[in-house]
Amino acid sequence: MQVTAYADACYFPYLRYRVSAPSYGTDGVLNAVYSINNEHQVSVRYRFRMKQRDVAEGYRLVDGGLLNEWTHRMRAQWTGELTPRLNCQALIEGCVVQAEELGLGVLASVQATYSPDWEAHALSISMGVTGFKADYAARLYSYERGPLYAYNYQMYSGTGLRGYVLVQYGHKKTPRLTGTAKLGATRYFDRATIGSGAAMIDACHREDVQLQVRYTF
Repeated sequence: MQVTAYADACYFPYLRYRVSAPSYGTDGVLNAVYSINNEHQVSVRYRFRMKQRDVAEGYRLVDGGLLNEWTHRMRAQWTGELTPRLNCQALIEGCVVQAEELGLGVLASVQATYSPDWEAHALSISMGVTGFKADYAARLYSYERGPLYAYNYQMYSGTGLRGYVLVQYGHKKTPRLTGTAKLGATRYFDRATIGSGAAMIDACHREDVQLQVRYTF
């Protein structure tokens, strides 16, 4: 087992966004990784962060006018190779924010990648599903596989499900040319519309499609 820990404290003598007085903060991480064998690995991470900021209007000022906002994040993750062609990953993550009000967030996700052993074709199929329930203050972020150079982190707040399918293909006789296609869908159970203004979607679900053709010189 490998255990690492980190902690830091900072002082900010100048005013910052949402901070109208000198302030300080702390940040720390505790991470443990255990390899069951060559194919399976389990990791657990805990992170805490404290920062001072102005109190929202309508709440009593504390600590000389600044509020100590505490954020606690916990994650447990398993990564395994079920077969030489099938890799899986499962994680559970939670977040607790102690501010003017208590914010809570939790998500659970499972992802798998299968690569068939074909003589002339290089094919990889990835699938994943995530369930989440989180206040906006305790929103969570999770990585999912996607096209190269694309931003593949998703932000989760509210209550809902997210799923995706990713297909990557290349021919071994033309290794410089590869193609990637991804279809993702998110459905919310706590709202009838998504977004606001010109970007508002008049539905409780949202789909996204990404296509990429890559040629390496």
